[in-house]
Amino acid sequence: MEIKTGNLTVFKSGIVRTGFTNNVKFDFNTIWVDMVFLRDNDNKEFRSEFLGSDDNIGLTINLYNSDSTLGSGIVKPIKIGNLEGNELWLAYRTFRAFEKANDVWVIEYVFYKGDIVNE
Repeated sequence: MEIKTGNLTVFKSGIVRTGFTNNVKFDFNTIWVDMVFLRDNDNKEFRSEFLGSDDNIGLTINLYNSDSTLGSGIVKPIKIGNLEGNELWLAYRTFRAFEKANDVWVIEYVFYKGDIVNE
């Protein structure tokens, strides 16, 4: 089965919960994405920060104040890199799984492959 939306094809999608830590790392061998849940005491609003790795093959996404049970995130796909000769795009929604006393977060994610790139 192939799932397409516009010129993007769904590559991987699913739901994952954090376990015993505040992050989830997606590793595609040639590129990785690490989503890290953090709290910013100065600001209660959800925000995200994208940081490229020193080795140029990874991306850390710091997710600040993802405490809502309704969720926050990026629902319109954004290009985050290249994978296997195609653009790699990501859309996600994050939320706290249970009461604020528990440090368990949920990520609904969709990775898409886009247009062919010349690497």
